[in-house]
Amino acid sequence: DEEGPGIHATPLYCETSVLVSRKGHKYARKRISKTQLGELRHVDVQVAPGRGYRELARQYEALGTKREVAVVVPSFMAAAAIVAETDFVATLPESLVKALGQRLGLDVMLAPAPKVTLDLKLIWHDRTDGDPAMRAFRALVARAMGEKA
Repeated sequence: DEEGPGIHATPLYCETSVLVSRKGHKYARKRISKTQLGELRHVDVQVAPGRGYRELARQYEALGTKREVAVVVPSFMAAAAIVAETDFVATLPESLVKALGQRLGLDVMLAPAPKVTLDLKLIWHDRTDGDPAMRAFRALVARAMGEKA
């Protein structure tokens, strides 16, 4: 937990998700309805239990839209690779799709799909707070992420 005793956190950036399909998918680059969205088969990403996009299923349910999960994978890159070669779709970080979507052959879908927004933070424990090397590392990461935003 990032709010426990002896834990420090600093915000890095805010990540938003997008729904993607492979280029050439029957709904690629077309505005689709909630009904058509409910017909799609999804690749679900479970990076860690209870973290990341776990809220997505509840958001689809709140919209009254079916979300059929065809396969579950442990990383966004695995999901992107599967989507690129199948008719499955996935909700992926927008920054990943911007960086690799064209190379992988992915298209952002025009769909009434829920978006997940996550605030990514750099988190560390008190025991490393005063360590000069760890301070330099945290500064480097913060600077690199600041350039991303």
